[in-house]
Amino acid sequence: MLLNEISTQQLVKEAEEVAKELAKRGAFGREGNTKLTTQLRKIYDYLLKIKREVEKGSSDEKIKEKLYLIRPKIAYAVSRSKERKALGLKPLQEKMEPWIHEFREPKRDLEKLIQFMESVISFYKYETSK
Repeated sequence: MLLNEISTQQLVKEAEEVAKELAKRGAFGREGNTKLTTQLRKIYDYLLKIKREVEKGSSDEKIKEKLYLIRPKIAYAVSRSKERKALGLKPLQEKMEPWIHEFREPKRDLEKLIQFMESVISFYKYETSK
């Protein structure tokens, strides 16, 4: 399903599932949870940086370009976790990968990705604080 076809309710539900998976299999101990939170925040911060560019008037093509560059950022985070024999951000990568290839409305898709990441981070923090 394309990102712009997903309702807010479904997006939050998907974020909660990813966060639960991240919390369950993603890291080792408290230090590992902190590192995973940092990786999630880096992706979120990158999306906010793109949003600021949109507010300055960036074209849809430029936004699509920037959004597509999130793929290597996530791949790098996944590879770093593999070095530690952890799952890391793999569930996030699996969820976002199809969306990244199908941006139709860059500004709207960016907003959806920001909402998704905010939800993932919130649910992840909740799941790891239990």
